[in-house]
Amino acid sequence: MPPFWELEALIAAGLTHEAALQVMAARRAALTLVGAPEPAEPRRFGLAS
Repeated sequence: MPPFWELEALIAAGLTHEAALQVMAARRAALTLVGAPEPAEPRRFGLAS
């Protein structure tokens, strides 16, 4: 769901604008895996000059 649709849905569900933004931020933070390896360096895939 695009972020603005998510924001609208949360506000429609009764959250304030600020609370909805906090929920969205928490959801995105939860998607970051703790201890996950760093992204591969671009040169590994022939993308660096």
